[in-house]
Amino acid sequence: MAYKRISISSGFYTFHHNNGGAYISEHSYYTKIGVESDDIGQGGTQASESASGKNVIDKIYTYTSKATTTTYYVPSVDIDELSDDIIYGGSVNPILSYYGRPLVKDTDYSLDVKRAKGDVIITGKNDYSGTYSISGITVQDISTWRNLNTLLQHSSKKRIITLSQDYTAESKDSYLQVNGDATNTVILELNGHTIDRNLSEPIVGGRVMLVESGTYLTIRNSATNEGVITGGNASGNGGGIRCYGNLVLENVNVEDNNSVRYPLNSSNPSEWGEGGGIYCNGGSLTITKGIFTTNKTDGGGGAIYAENSPVNMNGVVVYRNYGESKGAGIHIYHRSNIISEINDCEISDNSLWKPQRDASDGGGVYVRGDGGSMGSVTVSDCVVTGNSVYRWGGGFFFFRCSLIVKNCIVEGNTCLGDNFNNGNKYGGGGIYIHEGLCTIDGSTITGNVSHDVGGVMVLGGTFNVQGNTIIEGNIGNAGKNNVYLKGSSYKINITGQLSTTAKICLSRPGTGQLTNGLKAHPTWAGLSNFKSDDEYRLFLNKTSGEIEMGIALYTGVNERRMLIGEHMFIQKKTICI
Repeated sequence: MAYKRISISSGFYTFHHNNGGAYISEHSYYTKIGVESDDIGQGGTQASESASGKNVIDKIYTYTSKATTTTYYVPSVDIDELSDDIIYGGSVNPILSYYGRPLVKDTDYSLDVKRAKGDVIITGKNDYSGTYSISGITVQDISTWRNLNTLLQHSSKKRIITLSQDYTAESKDSYLQVNGDATNTVILELNGHTIDRNLSEPIVGGRVMLVESGTYLTIRNSATNEGVITGGNASGNGGGIRCYGNLVLENVNVEDNNSVRYPLNSSNPSEWGEGGGIYCNGGSLTITKGIFTTNKTDGGGGAIYAENSPVNMNGVVVYRNYGESKGAGIHIYHRSNIISEINDCEISDNSLWKPQRDASDGGGVYVRGDGGSMGSVTVSDCVVTGNSVYRWGGGFFFFRCSLIVKNCIVEGNTCLGDNFNNGNKYGGGGIYIHEGLCTIDGSTITGNVSHDVGGVMVLGGTFNVQGNTIIEGNIGNAGKNNVYLKGSSYKINITGQLSTTAKICLSRPGTGQLTNGLKAHPTWAGLSNFKSDDEYRLFLNKTSGEIEMGIALYTGVNERRMLIGEHMFIQKKTICI
């Protein structure tokens, strides 16, 4: 790339330069003289690069004082992130600096893009006056959907593409396809604009965007106005974005996308249409802020479906998305030892709406592992509320994985199913646990409803609690309101100190030891941390230091007796709902 000064200007300016120890700082008259970029003089630097590897434009200052004239060659303006290809139709935004001071576009300089000649003219203002031409470049016009797609498909270099308009696809336009590699991240700055595939009916390839394997793509929105990905309607996985690479979203809304099975209307499809908003398989997914809403899928993951891909979400709203099976809001499927984290998110009012499907599970979050290499998902400081399913797990469905629910509120989720699939009643209005390891740490699980178990249904696996965990006020059937341990030998593991205000209401078929680890993590509240939901009463075994469950016998309206082995205990009647 060649740089060339093409103007001459003069005036009074403050001149700072340290050349060989001689520091000059005064208001002086000097003239800026046009010069080719490869001219070098005393103290000069080649125009193509500086010692730091940045592109540099050299200024030549002729300093005149009385009868003495001295010429200095000094690097003046560093140009960062200005590649050989200049992007036009969005906006050209090189990062300019003068002696380390960032220059502000339109205040310190202006830009003029000459598409026909392949030139970019930078005109300095005030103390940075002068005009510089960068020539011999390719100027990309991205004023149309097709031209934007052409640029994204040939992203062999690091690019920052800043949009200056909305994009709405026409019927002849295909999905946007992004190619790149690990050393050349593509950054798509929405700048408050919308990318709309504009499809009312599902078609093959109807997604908004495809991110190829090995690609590193960041879609961000730095503007006050919302930046939106919308209008995808795909037969196949991924209604909004289908990703096999490494995708980062920053403050981007993904809304009103749809994915259905492929082939269309097939009873045995090769793809179920997973991921109405985003489908990610084998790459990675990082989402900061933004809203996922009114996305829909025939399969799992109304908003987000991630398979064998680490997921990191922070400050995201997942609201009113819809699916037929396995996660109306978020579906995470770990087929290897992968770690995912969801922090400070709101996951609300998502719904699985097809009762006839055999896997209508996980209204808010569906988490699944593959047995041996389970991986882990940590959900912390989140609100999971108002989600609904027909089968298992209104808030969470959890299977063969490690799940930690820390400092969360799980409230008002429902399992609606009853009298279908051979008349089964379905449960786990708050959380359904089937194999694996689930830890509830300082979370509140309340107000969840089902026709079987209202709060937490433990069908298998390991169930741990610690911190200020509160599980009460849920509504189920036949005394199975809050925590229900389905196996007669199932236990609650106390893996950390319970606070004095922790409260866990529960039921389980069968008597005997109910807790493990209470002795190792004693609490001042003791037995009062636990309440029974049914006819089995609780007592603290002073020898083992653990809670045990015994048979309650009626002795009157307000009193029951518990028979545990040969010992009879009297306890006032309590109800925990």
